[in-house]
Amino acid sequence: MTRRSVFCLILMVLVFSCKGKIHKEDSNKENYQSFGDATLDVFKGTPILFDPSVVPNGYHEPDVNGVIRLVNGRLILKRVELPKYERNVKLKLKLRLVSNGDPYDRSGSLFILSDSKKGVSPIDIAKDKQYPKMEGELEKYHGIIKLEDYEPCVEAMRFMTPFGVGHFSEGYNLPLPAGIDHWEKDVQWECDISHLYSILENGAYLGCWIDTWVKEGFLVDVKLEIIESKENKPMEKYKVLPLINTCPYIGQTYPDVFAYYKNGIKVKADIKATSEAKLYYTTTGHGGLSTGDEFNKKENVIFLNDKKIKRFTPWIESCKAYRKWNPTSGDVGGGLSSSDLARSNWCPGSIVLPEVILLEKTNVGDNIFSFTVREASKSEQNNLNFWLVSSYVVYK
Repeated sequence: MTRRSVFCLILMVLVFSCKGKIHKEDSNKENYQSFGDATLDVFKGTPILFDPSVVPNGYHEPDVNGVIRLVNGRLILKRVELPKYERNVKLKLKLRLVSNGDPYDRSGSLFILSDSKKGVSPIDIAKDKQYPKMEGELEKYHGIIKLEDYEPCVEAMRFMTPFGVGHFSEGYNLPLPAGIDHWEKDVQWECDISHLYSILENGAYLGCWIDTWVKEGFLVDVKLEIIESKENKPMEKYKVLPLINTCPYIGQTYPDVFAYYKNGIKVKADIKATSEAKLYYTTTGHGGLSTGDEFNKKENVIFLNDKKIKRFTPWIESCKAYRKWNPTSGDVGGGLSSSDLARSNWCPGSIVLPEVILLEKTNVGDNIFSFTVREASKSEQNNLNFWLVSSYVVYK
């Protein structure tokens, strides 16, 4: 046998032995079932409005589309069931909105009411149950913070409706501002809520609230889009712990609570994180006319166990970019429209994304978070001031 023949024989043995080894490793690898991508249409052309004659106070059974209407029509909920995914997924929340005759900018919120939530829910409140008793000034602001036997709802998306988009976009002969050749017919937003999959997978309600006070209101389309990973790896699941949510979904007042807690609203949290933990914090200031919280910069500060973890002033200067979604925005002089004005972390027509803060160290057991809006103003008669703040911790 020649030297070349010996070399070829050795090479063939190596090739087949490597293939056999790879095959053995693959045979021991667990296979995680693939369910494919999916889209869930939660709400489709669903009205959100204020009309006590159509939606009286109290609880109302789901309609033929599975929609529950509460708070005189200003709050809607629907049960959602997600496939039992085994691989990682990307979860997108999508919202399309048009005015159905409401010409004003309004606060809005999409939130999750999970089966694992502690304590009373918006549905329970509609059935005449009560929020747990709070201490001090917090007694005026029922259900906004986590207690031992109660959790607020987890906010998935904060949004601000434009002035009149859709209903007033055509046929009203509204003058077009310089640089705009048409009014948009709707407004659309989306955000990634993959980290909230765990509170949706075993069944939950998705809710949508808009602070409208007219019977025409708005129409909304809401979708959950699920994109499954192609990798054969097990899903990474996170725990979600809600801390605070001042959005007045039901049976609550406008939250000027931060004006009474100059040293912060304190929330206890038992976080048993084995690795990373993140705090999600969404904030917007509202009301008070030219001197109030909406049009003046107010610093937000967050502490964890007496250590400052975030200090910033939520403020947006670029609201002119949203002008074409605001056909009924009023003239405020100086060549400006109301929708052009800078605001406390929002513009008419904008989505409000959360601040995400990495928690480098949490105590095993009780942790104390403190949320402060410095120089927050109190509400007065005919002059509301308030901050919509929601926050939760995501951890492994």
